[in-house]
Amino acid sequence: MIIVNEYSDKPLDDLPAAGRERIREVERNAPDAVLATAAALIADSTGPTYTYAKWADFTAAARDVATLTSVFNPVRDAERAIVAEWRDAALARTGAHTELARRLSARWSNCGMTSVNVMTALRGNYTATISLTERFEFRYDTAGEIARELNRVPAGAGEIHLLDCDLSGIHNFVVEVHHDGSRYLVQGYQGGYSALWWVTDSVYDPVEADTVRTEALSTLRGDWGGGRNIAARHDGLVANLTALIKDGYNAVTRAGSSVWRQLPFGPHDQAPLAYKDAPFLRVDRFVLRNPAAVRAAANGVGGALSVQGVRAPLSPVPPADPADVVRALAELGLTATHSVEDRSGASKFKVTDDRQAQALKNKLVTRVGTIEVDRLTPAALPARGSQAEVGYLQAGVERTTTRQRA
Repeated sequence: MIIVNEYSDKPLDDLPAAGRERIREVERNAPDAVLATAAALIADSTGPTYTYAKWADFTAAARDVATLTSVFNPVRDAERAIVAEWRDAALARTGAHTELARRLSARWSNCGMTSVNVMTALRGNYTATISLTERFEFRYDTAGEIARELNRVPAGAGEIHLLDCDLSGIHNFVVEVHHDGSRYLVQGYQGGYSALWWVTDSVYDPVEADTVRTEALSTLRGDWGGGRNIAARHDGLVANLTALIKDGYNAVTRAGSSVWRQLPFGPHDQAPLAYKDAPFLRVDRFVLRNPAAVRAAANGVGGALSVQGVRAPLSPVPPADPADVVRALAELGLTATHSVEDRSGASKFKVTDDRQAQALKNKLVTRVGTIEVDRLTPAALPARGSQAEVGYLQAGVERTTTRQRA
């Protein structure tokens, strides 16, 4: 129930004209959405009572609830519980909602962390198995190879690749590529928009809430973001990236403006136009090994899984007991030790003895079959006497071999 003391000391039955007028005065960004949310909050008589001194205070709470509703897509019970907790904090105005904004900013405002956080969510919430398989760097003399690599599609039906792209250290973005040629662009741009705003059609951005966005930037999202398939625009993206790496950010193409302003990243940002060093494009190709299982864990969500990775509140499924992982590796003839990475807290399993071939000795195991190593248990192994594909790190990327289960 909602009480606004400026109007009455009793719970509201509906949103009166005085409240509607005041909300429209206070909320200039999307008053209709806030009005709809405010009316729904008043109509809900089942929850606790929330009291606000003024209509402006209630408007702020309704705006925060509308933001949560428009940017998050909880599909698991644990995710729904988190969003419900955030909704209560927004309504109670205890300060927890400002802490949430800080946490979301840390995750989604920095473009350089977008790929890491997308994959963390897919792995943690939906037990995705993701392998870094290739690394490329393109400069002036190799710019002609960009099209070949960015136009590749996964060979297997249903397979998905995630391209983590670094443009001269100025901007990072992710392109999700499907076997059928579908592609999706996922990114944030610090000082401009968060990944949460980019992958939805929301008028709200819980991170860059005070940023004034031009109509051109909203149109850019409408063309390239919102979880839309950009396959029809991909050739233009590749051509402009190639031109930039060859001739720089100020290169003028047939469209008549600098190539930077034609790229769907931050055409509003002037800083890249002053970049003087030779530009480069680094691309890390990640392979999602179990997309069907991830979709099932995400309640059958369609389109880009990386979009769901952005829109999902982080609620990790617990990993396997490290002792179970070590026992499972032992059944493949591998003696392994477990340690925890200082910065990320991720588990690492290093082979100290490889009884079948010794090739894996001193290597870090990444996965067995389609299961990442920190979720491996003996029950997940293939039948005894069968071969299992084992992924391991070599020079920072995943290589594979096979081992027989004893």
